[in-house]
Amino acid sequence: MSAGPRIPPDTWFTYGREHAPEPPRRLRAGEVTVLFDGADLRRALLGRTEIVRRIYTAIRDVNWDTVLPARSAYAVEIGEGEFRISYHERHRKEELDLAAEITIEGRSDGTLRFAFDGTANADFPYCRIGICTLHPPAAAGRGYRAESPDGVVEGELPRLVGPQWIRDGTLHALFAPYRRLTIEMPDGVDIEFAFEGDLFEMEDQRNWTDASFKTYSTPLALGFPHQARRGQTFRQSVEVRCRRRAVAPVGAGVHVTAAPGSPSGPAPVALSIGEARRTGLPTIGLGMSSVSSTLTRREVELLREVAPDHLRVELRPGDITGDLTSAVAACNLLGTRLEVALFLREDPTVDLRDLEVALRGAPVERFLVFQEGSTCSDGTLVQAARACLARTHSRARFLGGTNLYFAELNRTRPDPEEMDGLVFTITPQVHDSDDISLMENFRVQEDAVRTARSFAGDGREVAVSPVTLKARFNPFANRQLAVDPTQLPLPVDARQASLFGAAWTVGSLTSLIEGGAGAVTYYETTGWRGLIETESGPPLPARFPSQPGMIFPVYWVFRDLNGWRSATVLSCESSEPQQVTGLALRHHGRTRVLVANLTPDPQNVVLMPSSLGDEVTVSLIDRGSYDVVPSDLASARRTTSRVSTRATRLRLSLNPYAVACIDA
Repeated sequence: MSAGPRIPPDTWFTYGREHAPEPPRRLRAGEVTVLFDGADLRRALLGRTEIVRRIYTAIRDVNWDTVLPARSAYAVEIGEGEFRISYHERHRKEELDLAAEITIEGRSDGTLRFAFDGTANADFPYCRIGICTLHPPAAAGRGYRAESPDGVVEGELPRLVGPQWIRDGTLHALFAPYRRLTIEMPDGVDIEFAFEGDLFEMEDQRNWTDASFKTYSTPLALGFPHQARRGQTFRQSVEVRCRRRAVAPVGAGVHVTAAPGSPSGPAPVALSIGEARRTGLPTIGLGMSSVSSTLTRREVELLREVAPDHLRVELRPGDITGDLTSAVAACNLLGTRLEVALFLREDPTVDLRDLEVALRGAPVERFLVFQEGSTCSDGTLVQAARACLARTHSRARFLGGTNLYFAELNRTRPDPEEMDGLVFTITPQVHDSDDISLMENFRVQEDAVRTARSFAGDGREVAVSPVTLKARFNPFANRQLAVDPTQLPLPVDARQASLFGAAWTVGSLTSLIEGGAGAVTYYETTGWRGLIETESGPPLPARFPSQPGMIFPVYWVFRDLNGWRSATVLSCESSEPQQVTGLALRHHGRTRVLVANLTPDPQNVVLMPSSLGDEVTVSLIDRGSYDVVPSDLASARRTTSRVSTRATRLRLSLNPYAVACIDA
């Protein structure tokens, strides 16, 4: 086994990686500011209006996996209100081999230009090669005008998540392919895009809980995968221009006012706690461990402090007894119930007969009914499961939907009449795995839930199960590729055990709660996809350098919600939502606020509630804040302190990706 890199514990514990990330560089093109992260343009702003979320190149192999490049030969020229950047990149994986020159320009008139000039160095299959432009989620509900080969197309981008329909076996975009596009953004700004080198079209990436609408090259209706030939060239470009429709009136747009800053530095991020949003949290459960079938005494004690409402177990035909026995035993130890994901064949008669016997006496709260080989279950299958299993599980709910992404549920929209609710899964890494994208993406999870609720019907539950930091498998794979045993398996992400993972989870939970989810299932109990490392440690310590028995930071996020399931959820608005987020709860006269730093930089935060009292308790998870491998349960605690509030404001200093729990 390869020894792999030696990752400094502090760096790995904070970021889930060997090195701290390089901060993106802020550039200016006239009145437009934009971030350059070493490869892509991100978060282009005209004043406070985000005009582009990201522009980048996407090279997808035969399985739709992203082929990351090696980059070299950078040339950077920065002027007064303008810039020019170029670099070389080489994408290689299996037989795929593509070289490209990237040129990025920012002009003094505010124009941004991104150009891609690629050449295939071999014959290879691929699913996508070219430029992608991400439009911010604020474009939802805004007007657009596209110039297609067949004429002008106009309309509004969907407020709820727009389905990616399949008609006659072909995937369809939101509207016809185009070479020019204008989007009417808030504050009286029109954003004009001019594309060259191919036809482009748009999808609503919120279907995969990505926080954007995406313009991509090569219409999906042409089919995939495609075949590249040695020497074939791929040349594309996009130019972005802003045009003001009118001067925006004072107060236009929705911006939270930041707390006053000091003359010596930027204003702190303001979190404003306000009115009630909903009563009660969703039921919150965990998945069964994929690396350990039993819980140790210490693990049981730790997980009882989390008090999950359920444990998810997956049961497939011919593979029922072992996993079910372990799951029932874990439920009995933790005093919780089961969420059973059933994978039934098209004729489920035999499967259900076997399940009825195996599940007798099991404490089932919810059945998630799926059909093997199908992307989405229908009411007939759910009703068949109910008819067989409700006799011995009268209090259980029967849900249908998908074990894949929300896109499948949204395009299929099964009749919910025979169901108690709908279910889909979430991972933030369907398209990208970088830190910035992951922290952006959790915000639109609530859009997916709201959209599901719009067609689930009154009184029916929308469950998200499971939520995982990384995809459990690749549903888009067209063929089996070689697996490197020295690398982490597909479903494992080292950030699971980091402060980054805890901060992301606070954001995800907040979004799903705001969207109105009825039940959510996160991660696993133990192991490198869970809340606590097993006592035997990770299978690949060189790539996942946790310690045996380590309590991951994300553990505390769920522990802090124990005892607060019936709380009232309060609004918690951030003046800089890309930097800091919060979840505020009130229960029996007490207030609890989880605050997460979403960045690799320290953040100063001011909470501006109406009534926190004169003194609060702050429990902090950050680097060096607690012993990650305590010798006994009593020492499993965080740094806790009493903090005075001044003029109804609480000031906090949060290290990178720190999470604070505030009690008043």
